[in-house]
Amino acid sequence: MSDIVLELKAVTRSFKQGGEMLDVLRGIDLSVKRGEIVALVGASGSGKSTLLQIAGLLETPSSGDILIEGIKVSRAGDRDRTAMRRKHLGFIYQFHHLLPEFSAVENIAIPQMIGGTAYPKAVARARELLAALGLEARGAHRPAELSGGEQQRVAIARAISANPTLILADEPTGNLDQKTSESVFQMFVDLARLRGLSAVVATHNLELAQRMDRIVTLHNGKF
Repeated sequence: MSDIVLELKAVTRSFKQGGEMLDVLRGIDLSVKRGEIVALVGASGSGKSTLLQIAGLLETPSSGDILIEGIKVSRAGDRDRTAMRRKHLGFIYQFHHLLPEFSAVENIAIPQMIGGTAYPKAVARARELLAALGLEARGAHRPAELSGGEQQRVAIARAISANPTLILADEPTGNLDQKTSESVFQMFVDLARLRGLSAVVATHNLELAQRMDRIVTLHNGKF
């Protein structure tokens, strides 16, 4: 098993805008080790979200290679990319994107069941993760009955629930106040370290970035 869980090699991404080509990413090289938590920082519009979308196999780079667990997936078809995401990747966004009609436990269990986990095991794991995040008493509550910090903790549990190799997080505490943001972030880091997960976390918060293993800065499409 390789020590590198994610590798980007000379990745570029360009978009056509008003008849001109806009180069968002220009030759990105990045390796993320097993168990490493990397902060991705940069000004708005620097390409952080695009980079995460490409690393998460949700966008195809204009050129360059993506390797997950040593497997080259840059030009894989939709079926193979979906299988790789399901097996290896977890996603956390700035907004929680929980399903409003389902409870916290159900929001965490459903993605596991889509991946083939039986209902009892998926629910048990959902309850275990909620307990680890201090939400053991909130499992039956729907998103509208939870605070912003609680909703984001459920989103974190959902991302971790299928035992991914790598978490990709795009401003995961960006919608929270400072105190809640720091608390939720620390819970995420503690849980990731406990389970040996790797993560790339895009953030504007330099104080949070400094608590990760390494900081990479995007500027004009380059590190």
